[in-house]
Amino acid sequence: MEELRVRGNALFSSDPRAAANLYQEALSVYETLKDKSAALEEYTKCAGNALTCLFKVQEYDTCLTLAEKVLQCNPLIAKAYAVIGRCLLLRPAFTLPLHGDPLQYLCRAVHLSPSMCETIVPFMDEALERLLHECDTLRDEEPCIEVQQGECGRCVVAASHLPPLLVVSSTLHPFSVCSYEETRSVGLCAHCGVVVMPDDGEEPTAALRTCRRCQFVSYCSDRCASCHGRQHEEYECRLLFRLREMLGSMRSCEAAVPDDFFTMATHCITTVSGVKVRKEGHEAVLRLESHEVEVSQGLTPLVRLVQDLFSGEDPTFVTRILGVVRCNALAVCDASGLPVGQALHAASVTSYFNHSCLPNCAIEAGAIVTTRAIRPGEELTISYLP
Repeated sequence: MEELRVRGNALFSSDPRAAANLYQEALSVYETLKDKSAALEEYTKCAGNALTCLFKVQEYDTCLTLAEKVLQCNPLIAKAYAVIGRCLLLRPAFTLPLHGDPLQYLCRAVHLSPSMCETIVPFMDEALERLLHECDTLRDEEPCIEVQQGECGRCVVAASHLPPLLVVSSTLHPFSVCSYEETRSVGLCAHCGVVVMPDDGEEPTAALRTCRRCQFVSYCSDRCASCHGRQHEEYECRLLFRLREMLGSMRSCEAAVPDDFFTMATHCITTVSGVKVRKEGHEAVLRLESHEVEVSQGLTPLVRLVQDLFSGEDPTFVTRILGVVRCNALAVCDASGLPVGQALHAASVTSYFNHSCLPNCAIEAGAIVTTRAIRPGEELTISYLP
């Protein structure tokens, strides 16, 4: 690798295209190494030089592809972020899996390598001006999103330009909810899904309406208790009481209990009950992605316990509901960011937001909100991890 880099350096000024080929050849050698860690520094040098040469000869497509590739190997290469930012300024039509705007990439480059600041700042100014201009021109455009079929199932995609801080979907009134065991089952209202557990974890200040028998379901108001009461009494209370007995028995004999058994079992109970009473969205629930084969194979102990809990129900149906809950439920947090439960949405686009480690939307105050400007065709994503 070093020999190829030295040969490339000799051509860096006189023939950058040939130099870029040598640097890329060195990067290919790196991929064949068994101990890649020892050559990471050399890889970083070759990658930076290759990107510089490709940008010089205006091979922007190749430059972007290489920048994305090297960042997968080493996400701390400042030159790669700088090159992506500049390429996006030159070719706004470029789209990337990370769907960032030029300013984000340029800022990341300066953050990783402050010595690049003087060179990068003029391009940051250009990117900021472009972003502000976009915001001004988008004020009169009607925001629009749509559900499409993507690589990971259905997803939410922008059908128009979307400005930052735009509410794109509500997280209120989910199809089903469950409170985490740590909240003593008073994290969320079982009907409307609002957070009823105070931020400090102390006892609720308002008098909650809690099921006296199972003590696993609480309501924020008499209205919610009235709306959900029959469904709970007919389809949930008995199973939740049985769940309490199962957990007590398993813990008394020190049997292994899957970490998420309580959460998955509780949420399956409330989801199945919603399907049985034909709650709005019940048909959509059964169409949500469930990955039931993977769930049944990879989570056998959990699946068997939940199936035992639902004795008398079709095991295939129970497994499907378990998969739906596991794949689609969103964590619900209190104002401090502490997760207190989870909710499943079925009658709105909320259930189709996929996870990303670099999301462009966030869940806040009962809604999903954009965190930056989003272009048409971009997928809207959130982080499933609070």
